[in-house]
Amino acid sequence: MKRLNFFVLILCALLLIANHSSAQGQKTNKSYYWLNAGVGVEFPGSSVSISEGVNISYQWQKYIVSARLNYTTDISTSPPGSEVVESALLFGVCKKSRFWCSSIAGGIAHMSGNTNNGIRMATFGFPIEAQVFTTPLPFFGIGLYGFGNLNSRMSYFSVLLCL
Repeated sequence: MKRLNFFVLILCALLLIANHSSAQGQKTNKSYYWLNAGVGVEFPGSSVSISEGVNISYQWQKYIVSARLNYTTDISTSPPGSEVVESALLFGVCKKSRFWCSSIAGGIAHMSGNTNNGIRMATFGFPIEAQVFTTPLPFFGIGLYGFGNLNSRMSYFSVLLCL
């Protein structure tokens, strides 16, 4: 499953790069792409879960396409409990100004991993995300990346602090 998730992320990245290359000839519409990575916590629940994630986004006009790969693990139990890997492709709207960027998107995702009681699971779900970043330099930003996955097996929400 990890190979499938990695393959989906690489495929999405290549599609975004190809889209960006074809949009370069359009001088009237600015487009941007960025990569962010971060660490954060998962909500809700009584356990303590840590999330790590990487996200690549491409914005043209007011639209955004994002591909993400996230890993979440429950660290409140001994041995550690649930572990979930999610790969997602999302589409939404974005607003970029000189020093700020914000977006909201939804799409489709594949999740796989182990539940707290050790049961293997794999499912498809509806991922959502919201990003708010300050971009003091054209090549650097810092912000919050909130995301979640609504599905029939293990829905969750997380917030990452990203660079």
